[in-house]
Amino acid sequence: MNGKNLKWLGIILIITTGIIHFIEAPEYFEEAAYMGVLFVLNGIASLAAAYWIYKNQKWGWILGLLIAAGSIVGYAMSRTVGLPYVAV
Repeated sequence: MNGKNLKWLGIILIITTGIIHFIEAPEYFEEAAYMGVLFVLNGIASLAAAYWIYKNQKWGWILGLLIAAGSIVGYAMSRTVGLPYVAV
């Protein structure tokens, strides 16, 4: 895979992550307001990361990595040990 294809794959994947979080945010505002806020912030940060990846900024990739890792950790925690103020 060449660099251009990798760049567009990264942009598509991080935008997809952001869109999913924007779509799911209203549900989480009802469950625990802080989770809804985190979902919206994740969506905004995902769009920012995609823009900076498009502009060939290295820290766009770093932000995208942090967003993806944080999303995975948050998902795993919500399904295992639980999150504060969330009904099980």
